[in-house]
Amino acid sequence: MMKLDLLKLHIMLLADGGIVKRERTYKIYLTNNSEILQEMFKECAKRAFGINHFITDVSRGSPQIIFHSKSAAKKLFKLSPTYRTSKYSDGTIPPAKLTSQLFKLPVKEQRELLKLLFSLEGSISVAFQQRKNKTQMLPRIKLGCTHLKLRKQLCRWLRKLGFHPTEEKEGIYLRKLADIKKFAREIKFIDGVKVCGKARFFKGMEKNELLFAILRVLRENKDSLMFNLSKEELILLIKKLTHG
Repeated sequence: MMKLDLLKLHIMLLADGGIVKRERTYKIYLTNNSEILQEMFKECAKRAFGINHFITDVSRGSPQIIFHSKSAAKKLFKLSPTYRTSKYSDGTIPPAKLTSQLFKLPVKEQRELLKLLFSLEGSISVAFQQRKNKTQMLPRIKLGCTHLKLRKQLCRWLRKLGFHPTEEKEGIYLRKLADIKKFAREIKFIDGVKVCGKARFFKGMEKNELLFAILRVLRENKDSLMFNLSKEELILLIKKLTHG
């Protein structure tokens, strides 16, 4: 279990956190608005490293959960040489990477780690296109990732598990309905984690509720993406289903 907790911290830090050198120790932190993910970060740190003291810093807007540990940083750096994923000021890309240990785990544990990653950096959304007198509904699952090496690794990981992702500069997409159904069946999001950020139509809804509402609307339309409803009517229908 300790190994899985260590790998969860590895995933969380690459997605929404980091490790920063201090004078005598290292600052290890997660920046995320979800209380569920904040608590998961704490629990993993407790089980993996025996950490019991955490600081919550809200001065930057989004809550930052922090602990300090030189020995924990040393173990985490064995998995990735850095947890910085944004470019340096000179334009070079940090050598962050997913540890190969992830891909050697039992499939059940790989799916658990992907669930965590998609809960941190993933989203479920819908685009709408007008086709004569019909509306085409285009669901998609996105995993945000601008770091080239990490994006390549994540695509390979998803393909290994039977998905068909497409890669773009801002991240990875699952657009095929079969992939979205497979995601809902095998991975999902962590219960209680909500849609946030720049979501146009469904901000504040639980990601899993939205995922299954979209699939229900499609199932009742015989899995056809074409509807005899307007975009506004489809949005209202999805919202109604997410509220029970």
